[in-house]
This record gives sequence, C-alpha cells and structure tokens, in this order.
Amino acid sequence: MLQLGALLGGVGFLGTLLLAARAGAALTPWEPAPALVLVGAGNGLLVTPLLNAVLGTVGPAEVGMASGVLSTGQQIGGAVGVAVVGILYYGTLGGAAHQAIGAYGQALAAAVALNVALSAAISALLPLLPDPAAARRAQGVSGGSGLGRGGPARSSAGLSSGEGGG
Repeated sequence: MLQLGALLGGVGFLGTLLLAARAGAALTPWEPAPALVLVGAGNGLLVTPLLNAVLGTVGPAEVGMASGVLSTGQQIGGAVGVAVVGILYYGTLGGAAHQAIGAYGQALAAAVALNVALSAAISALLPLLPDPAAARRAQGVSGGSGLGRGGPARSSAGLSSGEGGG
C-alpha cells in the first residue's frame, strides 16, 4: 500500500509538471485538478500507513516518545519543505513576474519537478523500511503496536501532547 501511494503521488506530480510545462500561462485552475487528485490519493495511501509502519517498529514503552518525535519531524519537515519549494518557485520566477506571464508556468514546473524527484526518492527508499511485525517479534511483543485504548498505560509524553487523562 505504501509503494502504491508513493507511485500515485509521483504520477500526479508528474502530470502536474507536464501540464505546467506545456500550458505555461494558459494553464487554467481546473486543468491540473485530476493530477492533483492523484497526489492527494497517493498521500492518503502513503502518509498514515507510513506513520503506522514506523511506530510499529517501536516498543510499547517508547511509542509515546516516538510519536512525539515523529510529529515534531513532520512539522519541521513541512515548514522546511514549503520554504524550499517557495524559494525554488520565486527563484525561478525572478524579476520576470511583471514582464512575462509565462514565467509563472515555468516557476510552477520547477517547483513541481522537485516534488517529482522527491516522490521518486520516497519510492526508492520505501523497501528499506523495517517490517513492523518482525520488529514486534524481536521485541517479544504480540499483536499491534501498542497504540490505542488496549495498549500500554499512557506515558507523560502522551499526556502532554494533548491527550486527555483518564
């Protein structure tokens, strides 16, 4: 499922890239919609199962801390990612914004090309993920990852992240 999500997202970004490069300034808001739907479907099939796969490799005693570190990494990665794509977009656009409307299509294509490359990297790296079931067996834990109501007692790290007590 993870690989399918990464591939769908990559195909969606590639479709958006081809549209932006072909249409340039003539690109309408509805033209990239089908490709962006693929990106969204790919993210839906990738992100949550990926988080579960990563947390599934952590022992029940450390899952609260791991979840906090993972959430922090997501926030930092999202902020840095938006900044990098913005720098690439506006760097490509440069001073042409007021002279050539076609420069917007080129800037969008450059920014989306980065996403295509990152999608390819994700697809290549996914097979390197450890198997959560094997990690649980190695830790001597049966069943799920310890997440949810039937899991271990909540740690103070879990309570500080907005979970209610009780």
